Amino acid sequence: MNARNIGAEITAKIGAIGTAVAAGAGDNTALVGQVVDRLAFGDGAGAPLSAVGVAIFKTTLADGKTLSLTWKIEHGNDVGLSDTADLQTKAKAVVSTGGAGGSTNYGAETLDIDLSGCKRYIRITVTPDLDAANTDTASLSTALIFGGFARVPIA
Repeated sequence: MNARNIGAEITAKIGAIGTAVAAGAGDNTALVGQVVDRLAFGDGAGAPLSAVGVAIFKTTLADGKTLSLTWKIEHGNDVGLSDTADLQTKAKAVVSTGGAGGSTNYGAETLDIDLSGCKRYIRITVTPDLDAANTDTASLSTALIFGGFARVPIA
């Protein structure tokens, strides 16, 4: 373990990238991430036992209007997730509120994920929900950051 070099201890994988317009395209629609093979981290690192889900966003909100996120972490035994099951969920929660006169807000939200009982394949799904009509927007990116390897992975 190298406490001064966190990059040597973790591996990040892209989830998904998307946009939402209040009461329009992408609003209250699941942003489904890519499927990640937990055994494909190279050099025999083994399957990670923990992860952090990350959602990074930029949103333009009217005064007092909000962006909420709902999370779902799914896992399965094959890359197509034919036997998909929910590993973890997080109920809808407000993550950003428009300031006086409206504002552009930036933020990052995280979700700790225990992978000790997880199947081989995993994906992150985040659903953005804007509560205004037509004017508010959000851009959102998700990722999974893996740690807890038996060995430090070599990417």
